[in-house]
Amino acid sequence: MTRWRRLRGLIIIGLGLVVAVLLYLMYINPVSGEEIVPAGHARNTSSYLTMRDGTRLAADVWVPSDLEADERLPAIVITTRYWRAHAMGPIYHLLVGVGEAHVPNIEMADQWNDAGYALVMVDARGSGASSGQRPVEWSDAEVADLGEITEWITSQSWSDGTVGAVGISYSGNTAELSAIPAHPALRAVAPLLGVPGISLRKVATYGDEILAIIAAGPGATKAGQPG
Repeated sequence: MTRWRRLRGLIIIGLGLVVAVLLYLMYINPVSGEEIVPAGHARNTSSYLTMRDGTRLAADVWVPSDLEADERLPAIVITTRYWRAHAMGPIYHLLVGVGEAHVPNIEMADQWNDAGYALVMVDARGSGASSGQRPVEWSDAEVADLGEITEWITSQSWSDGTVGAVGISYSGNTAELSAIPAHPALRAVAPLLGVPGISLRKVATYGDEILAIIAAGPGATKAGQPG
């Protein structure tokens, strides 16, 4: 009987340790992006950006893990309609902790952060975690949002006041269309595999202004004047 009680006690202790480890991995253990950088905030933060009409756009910001409080960075922005990221619940957090899953966008964040850029990922209005409506793709309201996103980025404590827009497919077109608001902080646009004709139709709407911006290249602002 004494041996059985001892064995039962060991089993209970073992189960308790397993449960404690699982709870730690699910709720406490920090994963990539949750660590606090020297600047005093998490490497990955989520925010809502309020647009001129009250629409709230969900955005994630990734900064280098060694970002200092007085350090300023250029930013890369990607605007998508296909969810910028998914929530990491306890089970997913556990899978990341044991190496069976990855933190959303970690590889892309590492790529840009290692190159010296902050990465900003935004859900377009009416998509992902953002509010608002999507009557059509790339509406005038959505295009106007791109300029306000750029303005928001320049107001962040880590921003050096310069922004580049990149993307593939849908995000490639939003990168191109980011030039239409002609925000002076937008210094470069690098689209890949965008939908043919979308940006050309917008150019036809907005006239020669965007053509001058694109032709002038990085460092240009409205009408191609140096920034």
